[in-house]
Amino acid sequence: MPYFTLADSPLKLNLHMHTAQSDGKLAPLAALERYEAAGYDAVAITDHRTLTLERGYRGEMLLLPGIEWDVRLEGRGEAIHLLGVGVDEGFSYARKAADDAQGFVDAAHQAGGLCYFCHPHWSLNHPETLMGLRHLDGVEVYNGVSIPPYNLDRADATFLLDLAAAEGCLLPTIAADDSHHYGQEIFTGFIYLNAQKSRDSILAALKAGNYHASQGPRILSARYEDGAVTVETSPVRHIAFHSNLPWAPSRCVSGENLTRAKYRVHPELGERFIRVVAIDHQGKKAWLNPVSI
Repeated sequence: MPYFTLADSPLKLNLHMHTAQSDGKLAPLAALERYEAAGYDAVAITDHRTLTLERGYRGEMLLLPGIEWDVRLEGRGEAIHLLGVGVDEGFSYARKAADDAQGFVDAAHQAGGLCYFCHPHWSLNHPETLMGLRHLDGVEVYNGVSIPPYNLDRADATFLLDLAAAEGCLLPTIAADDSHHYGQEIFTGFIYLNAQKSRDSILAALKAGNYHASQGPRILSARYEDGAVTVETSPVRHIAFHSNLPWAPSRCVSGENLTRAKYRVHPELGERFIRVVAIDHQGKKAWLNPVSI
């Protein structure tokens, strides 16, 4: 049974970026022009605690209103950062609500948008923190600014998300630049989305999880049948099948210009989910949303 097929011409989206309206280095219009020139189909400006609407943009990209909200967990040494994407242009949570993470998730939904958990590795989040929030639409598996020279190397959250998935929390995953400096982080994380270039189509496809996260490689299809997961990709070097097991036989397939791999799951060992990760010859990754087995 197929559980993912990438469209012939998917949309390319970045759902996390900042401008000079909060702590980004570029003015909103300049930031948008950078993404348009790089071939993106849609983006969300997600300035901290403020909704940035760039009325002067006249390009071809679709702009999704967005905002990033943060909550510090006292005594835990961790923070929660959340994205509200596709919210109504009158969204005003940041001006009237208390620091309540679940309240922000609910408010984003009430405003017609979606809510994503940001950079859990950078924020030192525990799996139970992710599991404690209800109705999240997804989580960043990769955050482009969480790298040197801007940060410690905490860009890739696969390990943490595998721990959460092992406890039954299988969240869809996005990759995003989290652009601030518009330097080494820009264009390093995005999603390939099966949708038409309209707000309703994009939000519906995001809600349905009809996409995969990437730094470049494409996951073309995935199917689960006869006890095995079969994946087709653009040419890569490794295709790995993550799960809740510390070890399982033959779950990393490697080769030159590899485009297909098959993995037989092990329910007899207690295997409960699969997360496909493809890695190309430059070390760039693509992440498919996890699936229950």
